[in-house]
Amino acid sequence: MLGPAWGELAPAVQRLHGERETALGTFRVRRGRTWMARLLGVVMRMPAAAERVAVTLRVARSPGREHWQRVFGAHPLASRQWERAGCLVEALGPIQCVFRLHAVAGALTFEQVGAAVGLGRFRLPLPRFLAPRVRGRAHVVMGPEPGAGDDGAVHVEVTISAPGLGLIVGYDGQLEDTC
Repeated sequence: MLGPAWGELAPAVQRLHGERETALGTFRVRRGRTWMARLLGVVMRMPAAAERVAVTLRVARSPGREHWQRVFGAHPLASRQWERAGCLVEALGPIQCVFRLHAVAGALTFEQVGAAVGLGRFRLPLPRFLAPRVRGRAHVVMGPEPGAGDDGAVHVEVTISAPGLGLIVGYDGQLEDTC
């Protein structure tokens, strides 16, 4: 979906989003503070807040689709991804978020351009005032020496919020090459 901009991504980011099937890491998970945000996080089956939790990522690829299985400690979080009209669609249960992908200084950034409720091709677009807001970024953390930081570790940052509620869940941490 990035076309020629794919070459602008750091090699470790390319591996994570191109060929890697399994990655391991440690993340910090934050949850919303209001009772409604916490309730929505439970309903959406988001991981619990933690300062350090082991994370396993497994990506299963099939023609035109990817299945991302994240496990935070013992808590699974699965999503499906596919391309639609040059954008990435990621579905978490019946919620579909649509992103334009960008390569920025070696990082992969996710610009949310829409959201819907539905299954597969059958969807109902959500108006902005109801839609979840998702931000994501995958980048290499650069060290003080030239070439440092591109050793296979990718720093991932994701935040999911809702209008009027603020943060539902946010997680960040590093994933290491394993397979």
